[in-house]
Amino acid sequence: MTPKAFVKAYKPYAVTASKKTSISYGVILAQWALESGWGTSTLAVKCHNLGGIRFYGHAGTTNRKGFACYPTYTAFTADYIHTMNLPYYKKVRSAVGVNAECYQLGLSPYSASHYGKPPGINVLNCYHRLAPYL
Repeated sequence: MTPKAFVKAYKPYAVTASKKTSISYGVILAQWALESGWGTSTLAVKCHNLGGIRFYGHAGTTNRKGFACYPTYTAFTADYIHTMNLPYYKKVRSAVGVNAECYQLGLSPYSASHYGKPPGINVLNCYHRLAPYL
């Protein structure tokens, strides 16, 4: 999926998540683009899971090889909001500006070490690809 198509498809969900987490929607979209292979991963397509959220038995989710499957992107967004409002993402939520948010994501437990070095650089690179369409 192109960056333009990705923004068009998922921006409404990211805006909702942004309002409930204080993380900019562009950074959320960049994180989701990275996690989902620009919306093309099996997890994104079959499970409506753009964020690589692990399965923890939350209401409305099923399990796919350790990852949560959601019936809709709206249900995914609600669980993403819940996840990002956990205490160990406080520094991500309180970061000011795109660079700081990406950096804090890179330091967070969410990153699973694949957000690059320096911390968050891979998310920041995705953000720059999306930026013209935000």
